Amino acid sequence: MEDLMKKAQEEHDIASQQYMELDEHDSQRKAQKDRIDELTMTMNVIAEFMAGDSYGVPAQHRRRRQHYCCSRWWQGLI
Repeated sequence: MEDLMKKAQEEHDIASQQYMELDEHDSQRKAQKDRIDELTMTMNVIAEFMAGDSYGVPAQHRRRRQHYCCSRWWQGLI
């Protein structure tokens, strides 16, 4: 789990750097921002899972978040 978090953080850092290099009118900027947001959400899910704080979240949302995290991992995106 820590390896997943480290990989997601590295990808987030790279995406953030690329975002800063794009011109504000570049069409890729929106796509890059979406990628950063996706990685941020993924890191939050991993951190929540590692901390064991998901018990305060309703079961349906907990399952959805865990499924999202696992599906992103299996797709090789994190």
